[in-house]
Amino acid sequence: MDTARLRRSSLAKAGPSRAPSRTGLLPLSDRPQRSKGGFETAPGRQLQIDFGGTTVPLGGERVLVHLFVATLGYSRRSFVRAFRHERQSAWFDGMEGAFQRFGGVPQEVLLDNARALVDYRDAATREVRFNDRLHAFACYWRIHPCACAPYRARTKGKDERGGGYVKRNAIAGHAFISWAALEGHLDLWMREIADRRVHGTTGAVPLVRCQQAEAAALAPLDGRPSFRRCASWCVGCRPIVRLRSTATATACRGG
Repeated sequence: MDTARLRRSSLAKAGPSRAPSRTGLLPLSDRPQRSKGGFETAPGRQLQIDFGGTTVPLGGERVLVHLFVATLGYSRRSFVRAFRHERQSAWFDGMEGAFQRFGGVPQEVLLDNARALVDYRDAATREVRFNDRLHAFACYWRIHPCACAPYRARTKGKDERGGGYVKRNAIAGHAFISWAALEGHLDLWMREIADRRVHGTTGAVPLVRCQQAEAAALAPLDGRPSFRRCASWCVGCRPIVRLRSTATATACRGG
């Protein structure tokens, strides 16, 4: 499908979207402020991530596709990638894909209580304990992982609304001859539709809002390779993770 047809199809189907500690909980003074449109965060502060499953016509069959969706809290710029599962590797690859797309790393990542990332959760106390591998990933990228309180995913509303928007606007009504065709479609949709629409809550174009205020607030990538490619276990994380390069070991120790 060419760009013009994709834009017409997407606009016709749906309008704009609406509005490291071990526990993953922020001090009250550091939590995002809530507005009429939801929780608002400063530029570069937060990335919200989640997975959502949907059935897609693929190669003549109905295939369950797991859509990783990441949304920058301030600009609402989004990143989408299709996976065949929701294992830990998919979460890490999804986050790193978002960092690459946005050209930088946010201060914190807000996520749901996914089994692939969380060892323990208590609905009564709202305590959430992330697993060791996520702590190593967070140390490597210098991000602070934060979890939604159990059964209160509304605190991560930007991304959950974004996930529904992706399913309605990018996927519904489309069929794909191959997995590669699906990936190509999502790449085009992000560039031509998601980046350029007027967002229903902010009243701004996500790409423009990001370029004007958020891109410069993200931490630089510094040419860092993928966490899964270069790290196994190093002295700056708990438990200790060995890194294969001096540069990344220094970064993980905060040097």
